[in-house]
Amino acid sequence: MLDLKFLEDERIWFSPRSKRGFEIVIGGTDRAPDSSRLQLAEWLIENVSQVRRTAEGYLNSTVDRDALGNSEWWLEGIEFGRTSSDAPTEFDVVFATDEGGDWTECRLWVVRCTVTCEESVCCVAPIGFRTQW
Repeated sequence: MLDLKFLEDERIWFSPRSKRGFEIVIGGTDRAPDSSRLQLAEWLIENVSQVRRTAEGYLNSTVDRDALGNSEWWLEGIEFGRTSSDAPTEFDVVFATDEGGDWTECRLWVVRCTVTCEESVCCVAPIGFRTQW
């Protein structure tokens, strides 16, 4: 069970990193998080190692790590749709890199993933990424 709090200014449901080492963001209304996204979040938390490996593998195959000073991928959070227009089977895995070595040159790497489930077996696949400073 996730301990979520509604953040009025961002219109999202939020669980801080203190519980598991990364933040969780789930879209919904001011009354409750979207139930399908909440269910996906709960599944993902149980399978976070698999999801993290998949997202990191995707970044490692598409990004020049030497240009980043071989910084580690630090898992910052996972976002499950901020708006109702976001697909309910897609989510963002957010990593940070410390390219300067002292956290003065940080960059966020957001890997968009999709999940498909058949007969209680779920598969996560990256479908793109973006960066932001």
